[in-house]
Amino acid sequence: MAKFMTASPSGQRRILREFKFPDEDEPRAMRLYYGEATDAIKAYHANGKARQWLHDQADALSQLAVSLGGQSAIRLRNNARGLRQYADNFSRRRFDVLPDLRMELVYEDVRITVVPDLHVSERGKEKILKLDFTSRTADAQVIRIVSQCMFEAFRTSHGSITSSSVLYLEVANGTEHHGARIGARLLGEVKAACDNINALWGTITQ
Repeated sequence: MAKFMTASPSGQRRILREFKFPDEDEPRAMRLYYGEATDAIKAYHANGKARQWLHDQADALSQLAVSLGGQSAIRLRNNARGLRQYADNFSRRRFDVLPDLRMELVYEDVRITVVPDLHVSERGKEKILKLDFTSRTADAQVIRIVSQCMFEAFRTSHGSITSSSVLYLEVANGTEHHGARIGARLLGEVKAACDNINALWGTITQ
């Protein structure tokens, strides 16, 4: 949704075409691109590992990348980079890992799937997190959209939550964002985007 809302009109049509006529492997590949890094971070917090363990996992991924080459090697090197940056910037956080969440927002005929990267308790407070592993600085509007959708999806399916419990972490530079809130004007923009998707969907052809 964030990608759609921040795209140009032609970009929005391209995004909808990719969803309507997907390459079978592409959506899965996008979801799993930073799968190794995310799984290692969950294990780090769940098992109380030492910070060096994250660097050891990153080294193992880098060594595996050498033997593979191509896009697989690039992906593994990016996962290794993400782990080292998380170790440097967020490893001191004490998260108790809670069960994974898969939530939905439904407006009109549009279903938005919301899957936090981490569902944790920190100092007894339940939190949901998005981990952004990209090396570039995150777009401010993307952060707001992702955070608001996470906030609304949790509030709809699991009850009350505070803005400080919805975190967007820029792993590369150690920046933490939060600020989604009930009744935010942005939620109206999300609903308007869903209306736009409804209007465009039938016009999208291969």
